[in-house]
Order: sequence, then structure tokens, then C-alpha cells
Amino acid sequence: MIIFEFPIGHLPYLHRTVLGETCVHQLSNKGVSSFKFLKATEIVNTGMMTLEEGMTTSIYSNGYLKFTRGINAKNIRAKGNIQAVSIQADHIELSISGICHIRSLLGNFINVHAERKTLSLKRQLECSEIIGEEILVHSTFANYIKGTSVKIGPACIVEELVYSDTWTIHPTAKVEKVIKIQ
Repeated sequence: MIIFEFPIGHLPYLHRTVLGETCVHQLSNKGVSSFKFLKATEIVNTGMMTLEEGMTTSIYSNGYLKFTRGINAKNIRAKGNIQAVSIQADHIELSISGICHIRSLLGNFINVHAERKTLSLKRQLECSEIIGEEILVHSTFANYIKGTSVKIGPACIVEELVYSDTWTIHPTAKVEKVIKIQ
């Protein structure tokens, strides 16, 4: 396995593809980047980033993010188009534009809403499962949502909602099954 270790600082290139393992303190992407495995304290993306898998403390993105396997982080704040197999973080805030696909979204605090300032006519998250403590979703299609406190906002379709404390469903949302657990 090839491991690329860069000193503390930025990788400012406009286009890069790294096939090995990359370890950096801070990664700032303003162009097009692809990584097989990325370990960073902070990732800032204002371009297009594809990552097979990675670990980070924080991700701040205003662009396109794709995780072909998954990402594990403490905080994720992303605005734009997001495609992922798995996203796991303590705090997740997604402001989506276009059609976003995430198979599994896991976290303590999860907030998903449609970006207001976008050229995309359709803004929706399609997700197999969302599991967390405090969950607030808008413009989301989900097969399964499980949380302690769950708020289903407008333009949502949920097949199964499982909660342990509180839940609310917006009048324009559709939830097929609601189950309370202890």
C-alpha cells in the first residue's frame, strides 16, 4: 500500500487523482479531486470531490461530493449534490440541490433540507436508511427512518418511521408506517 503523507497545510492543486492512501491535516479542494482513501482533520470542498472512503473531523462542502464506499466524520456540513453509500457523523447538515443518493445516513444530529438558491428544479434526497438521535428532514424519500426525536418536513415520502420520544409529520409529507419503540 502506498501512503502519501503531506505536511500540515493545503493541497491547492486544481485537479488531482490519488490512488493510494492520503493523510493530510487540511485538504482544500477548489477543482476536481479523486482519492482512494483520505484521512484529514478538515476537508473543505468547493469543487468536485470523489472519495472511495475516508475519515475526518470536519467536512465543509459547497459543490459535488461522492463517497463510493463511505465517510466517517465528526461534523459534516455540505451544500450541493451528494452521492454516497454511507455517511456517518455526529453532526450532519445537508443542503441538497439536484437528486442526491445516500444509501445509509447515520448520526446523532441530522438535518436535511433543500437548497433554496440553486438552478436545479428538483431537489430531493433518496435514502435507504436514516438513523440518528435528533432528525429533521425536508425533501427526502426514505425507506426507513429511526430516531429519538424525528421531524418529517415538507415534500417527504417515508415508508417506515420508528421513534422513541417525539415525532411530527408535515401535512404535505407522506409516511406509510409509524412505530413507537421504548
